[in-house]
Amino acid sequence: MKEYPIERWHEKILNGMNIVLVNYFLSTKNFEGWLFSHKLFEEPLPGVSSTVYFFKRNTNDNDEAIRIDVIENNSIQDAERTFLFLLTDVMAPMEFPEAKNENVGEICYKGFSDIDSLLMFLRGNIVIRIRSIGQKEIAVLTEAKIIDKDLINQPGEKDHRQMQLKFDLTSPAQEVLKQLASNTEDALGKKVYFKIIAPDHSIELTRTGIINTGVSLPGNIILYAINEDGAAARVSLK
Repeated sequence: MKEYPIERWHEKILNGMNIVLVNYFLSTKNFEGWLFSHKLFEEPLPGVSSTVYFFKRNTNDNDEAIRIDVIENNSIQDAERTFLFLLTDVMAPMEFPEAKNENVGEICYKGFSDIDSLLMFLRGNIVIRIRSIGQKEIAVLTEAKIIDKDLINQPGEKDHRQMQLKFDLTSPAQEVLKQLASNTEDALGKKVYFKIIAPDHSIELTRTGIINTGVSLPGNIILYAINEDGAAARVSLK
């Protein structure tokens, strides 16, 4: 049985950003030099959704290609369990080495190749596995960093545009969060996902609500709604 330092993962995560994403999707336009091929949906664990994106360098051959698994979990703790499953449910000869110097995710592991052709990392409630699947083995570090930056990015004022959602953002925080998972489009039919960011880990964020740990809710929990065109709406939950 492979043993990974889950306690150290959790300690490191609790020192990082308290962020949960809902209905997250990759913008296929973010990867310069890559052509989006197709995607499929999987369920690696019961109740855990995974979207798999495939990209090719050229449409006419399979020389260079990458696969990106985006696994969204209900909470940060659920993501840790999924990440452990991802690392152990493979026929690897030994434990995957930690990618300590890559600055990707809160926790990141890599494959056994001399180049970074396989990277697996954890950020908030999202688990990412990105790997080279073409006939030519290539590094995927650049693409992994693009994804990680997108996960933690807080949209600036230039990204804020008029966006109408299908529910009332002025409701109490618990009521707002309960509605996120069932709202995959804005009022204009554009795909939308949500980022919930809390100032610390005194509360546990989930995709459907806040688990209070005995302290009053902080007044600056921020919710971002981001649509497929890059437009963003920002609201402070109450």
